[in-house]
Amino acid sequence: MTPSLVWGERQGGGDPFETHSPLDGALLAEGELLGVFDALGRSDLPRGLDLVSGTDRLAAELRRLDRALVDAARRETGFSLQDSEELIEGSIAYVEAYASHPSTALVSRTEEIRSDRRMRLVDVPVGTVAAILPHNAFLPLALSVGLNALHAGNRAILRAPQGSALSASLLTDALERTPELAPWLSVAVCSARPFVDWFLKAPLPGLLHFFGSSRHAADLVARGFTAGKDVLIDGEGNAWAYVDAGADPEAAARILAEGAFRYRGQTCTSLNGAFVHPSLFAEVSQRVVAHAREAESGPLFDEAQAEWCLSRVLGAGGEIVAGGARTGSVLEPTVLLNPDPRSELVREGLFGPALWLASGDESAFAAHWPSNRFPLCAAVLQEPADPEGWAARLPNVARLVLNGDPSVEDPFEFWGGYPPSGQNPVSPWPAKYRRTIQVDTPLDLP
Repeated sequence: MTPSLVWGERQGGGDPFETHSPLDGALLAEGELLGVFDALGRSDLPRGLDLVSGTDRLAAELRRLDRALVDAARRETGFSLQDSEELIEGSIAYVEAYASHPSTALVSRTEEIRSDRRMRLVDVPVGTVAAILPHNAFLPLALSVGLNALHAGNRAILRAPQGSALSASLLTDALERTPELAPWLSVAVCSARPFVDWFLKAPLPGLLHFFGSSRHAADLVARGFTAGKDVLIDGEGNAWAYVDAGADPEAAARILAEGAFRYRGQTCTSLNGAFVHPSLFAEVSQRVVAHAREAESGPLFDEAQAEWCLSRVLGAGGEIVAGGARTGSVLEPTVLLNPDPRSELVREGLFGPALWLASGDESAFAAHWPSNRFPLCAAVLQEPADPEGWAARLPNVARLVLNGDPSVEDPFEFWGGYPPSGQNPVSPWPAKYRRTIQVDTPLDLP
């Protein structure tokens, strides 16, 4: 099998690979990794692209493959059937709605006239958008990056991890049947390091968009600067919530539990911890524990990840009141009360199904927030809630969710984060893949 698609043509030429399911160890996919990177190095840009027709056709092809895509997502990630269905349905619905959705509009630019010239700021494509995509959300991010890159006038190369090879192969099947888009959208199943090395050394202009661990951020940004290429980083997130005294205890407990255990806690917006007002702390904690015991257990991506998660929980102090045990790659849905606020669990978060709860009012929540090393997302369960006031009290928060579950994201919402969660300011997605130049015109010229 050659799951890579390079500008409409299948490519292999690299080392053989196999991927196995975290659910049961079964072989999911095998074939050749992409080995001939030079084939990716085209420099022309799409002009006159019929994105409406292309997205319509791609949506129909993905809809044809929807059950296969659900099965691939479930077997590749170990997510529950419900979570896998939600992931794929949202991805396909995004493509179906993309061409006519108003949030895809690019921001207009300004113009100034001086005594002898007119100065304009003009948005132009960056060239090639090369994306390093993660295992936990390959298809939705592949489609978001690909369509927005094309909409902004670029080519796009979607690097798929080997663990997503089955989903990548299904996506290439759909793209091969979409002649409007396939010549401008490549899917490369390969190792990340040689792909990044090639792209940063290649003479073609472009932008590297990295989704993954923040520990790679500083090196990639520095290498991009040296290579003369822009780099966007979407790294880790440590999402916290605050439950106010007036919140409904059961509704709050359900939001906290679902936000922590949906997708096994393996998204950047999954809830990692919450401050609960002292007047509700005991009741909300009991209800969260009840939800945790009812939550479905399942595998993480591998045994090493599960062991890392458990060690971080055990090293945080506090009292484990639900879960706290591991079998192979399965970590039970875990609830921890009153951990040490200086612990790595609190300050850096967790990529797994565990939630810490601490007793504290809104002042305590705001006072502890600056210790959050990856301050991507905050949820506030309070009625009424003042968004401007909370945004001012939570420095570097990129996404503020009021009275809702932060782990639930709309495919069309604005995207981005703040250092060190990322190097990608919040904005409409297509605008990320344009660069701004100044155009000067003497006033005596037409």
